[in-house]
Amino acid sequence: MNNTQPGKITTQPICIAQLNAQKKKDTVTQLLNHHIQDFDIIILQEPAWGFIGNNDGRDIQGPIALQGWNPIMPITNTNNTAPKKPCTLTYFCSRPDFTITLRSDIIEDHDIQILDIDQYDQPCTTLINVYNDPRLQQQSALNCL
Repeated sequence: MNNTQPGKITTQPICIAQLNAQKKKDTVTQLLNHHIQDFDIIILQEPAWGFIGNNDGRDIQGPIALQGWNPIMPITNTNNTAPKKPCTLTYFCSRPDFTITLRSDIIEDHDIQILDIDQYDQPCTTLINVYNDPRLQQQSALNCL
């Protein structure tokens, strides 16, 4: 990051990747490990989901966690029950020149994520991450939208 003046943040382009990971742990792990320098945001459909720990004898399920990447779940409230596997998930690398906000005030769904990306001196950019299962027909994500 190049700062032109002390305390002033210079914005840089944000690089975004999108992939349907087909629930494959190796695919997501390789993408996150090998492309941390290439992308700032990775938008996934059908992300890998599995065992991430144990709490009082109960298995905890969740997304892959790798150093340098922050996952954003499409659902903010899991009610302390075993969460349903999300069909959308976003990872981002923290940088001082942008913030990401999950717009759960608009929609909170396992198949849809709406994210606002804010950068100083730039207009807000809204990303919509949708997994549309055509087998659901009238109950598919695109019909919800």
